[in-house]
Amino acid sequence: MTGATKTGASVGEWTMMAKRAKGWMRVFASALIVTGVAACASQPPLPQDNFYRLEVTPPARAMASPRLDGVAEVQRFSAEGLIAARPIAYTEEGTAHQLHAYHYHFWIEPPISMLQDRLVSYLRDAGAARTVVTPAMRVEPDYVVQGRIVRFERVLGATPKVRVELELGVVARADGRVLFVKTYREDRDQGGDDGVTAAAAAFSTAVSEIYARFLADLTSH
Repeated sequence: MTGATKTGASVGEWTMMAKRAKGWMRVFASALIVTGVAACASQPPLPQDNFYRLEVTPPARAMASPRLDGVAEVQRFSAEGLIAARPIAYTEEGTAHQLHAYHYHFWIEPPISMLQDRLVSYLRDAGAARTVVTPAMRVEPDYVVQGRIVRFERVLGATPKVRVELELGVVARADGRVLFVKTYREDRDQGGDDGVTAAAAAFSTAVSEIYARFLADLTSH
């Protein structure tokens, strides 16, 4: 009985069976790896992130003399919720109470900063003030330009469009007097193109129109 176990199998047979089991385990593991690699390869790649600029058209001409004779500080715009974030916001026609955000379409900057920067450039190009700065310059301004984003969203429907609504105002720093404050709204169709790139262009056109109207109101006050 020295060459066999109590079940009747010899030590050599048990050794052979153990080797075969290990071999099958290696085969099984290899099969799992191959299956996993194949499954990963068969899955479609994730969508690529896309980033968009806001290109505001400069004013047609500069003022003969600055309307704001001093330093005008353009503050960062205020906004709430999705509108303040970089993902482009959208809604659907007929469901204006619902707002969504794209997962793979972003502004290059948050709108609260992007609109501020574009307004600074616009007012400088227009010669609206002797000097136009942001709070980062840390100078004492004579006038403060404030903005609030009410709507900044894409509207999906039979004819895709964008909707921009901005509240803009100017305050004299010396006495806190409000020169004027007004809410501007502009809807722009995408011109038959339902892509997000066309939406970004429509946003640029809408903001350009609002800034032109703001400059006209600033001139008349």
